[in-house]
Amino acid sequence: MTARVQHFFDASEGTYGYRRIHVDLAEEGTECSPELVRQIMRREDLVACQPRPFRVTTETDAAAAASMPDLVKRNFTADRPG
Repeated sequence: MTARVQHFFDASEGTYGYRRIHVDLAEEGTECSPELVRQIMRREDLVACQPRPFRVTTETDAAAAASMPDLVKRNFTADRPG
């Protein structure tokens, strides 16, 4: 059973958790409970990782910033340093 769980985990490139692996095992005809799959994965240190999509968050849109009104109306110029 451990070898089959390892096989499905490796086939999913480490993204499947115990629920999906349990579904794969059930589809191939292996009878087991989700809790057994979870225990096997815990014992073998198989931790599923769902990669998040990369999003750039540090770039500014100069055109959008130029079109925004200055609601605060502050003057940030200085006559001398300090």
